[in-house]
Amino acid sequence: MSCATLLLGWNTVLHYGHLPGATSQITLLPELRLGIFSSYNGAIQNEPFTINSLLHVHLIDLFIGVWPSVDNASYWCNVSQSRSPNVDESHETRWSPLYPASAYVGVYWHAVLGEFEVWDDGTGTLMARYGSMETRLEPQQSGLQFIGVPTDPAWKMLILDVQVEFTELKDQRYRHARVHLLWHTVFQRRD
Repeated sequence: MSCATLLLGWNTVLHYGHLPGATSQITLLPELRLGIFSSYNGAIQNEPFTINSLLHVHLIDLFIGVWPSVDNASYWCNVSQSRSPNVDESHETRWSPLYPASAYVGVYWHAVLGEFEVWDDGTGTLMARYGSMETRLEPQQSGLQFIGVPTDPAWKMLILDVQVEFTELKDQRYRHARVHLLWHTVFQRRD
């Protein structure tokens, strides 16, 4: 997947690659005349792109001569607060899920990428976890599509949101969660 984005305030072009057992990423920062490529192989990881992304952020910081933000929690918090998520939190209209939380709650499974877990936080808000990334799922107008906003400031630095769509309702429970994190992936309910 390729995308143009802002990373640490710089215009950036990213391209990720993944095959079972091998993950790579290239990050280009034209304004700095900098390109970084990393690749690793080995066991399938729960979070295949996190390692490369954090390494690239660390190397960019070293290149421009600033304290590494990966090692500085206060920096992550300050940067993430200055970013505007795709979900307009000031918007007055709040949508509701189409079905009760129990229809969405469960562990969804993908043979290569592992588990995507959805739970109710006890207040009626749906939460999701993929690897170490937790998101608060905000229902969209359809009630079947959600925008997952990372709860950890470090993740907000790397990902603004995750799009999730639930499909195939059977016995009052969804069977699939289509997750658009870096590309669309369908996870199947495991429990």
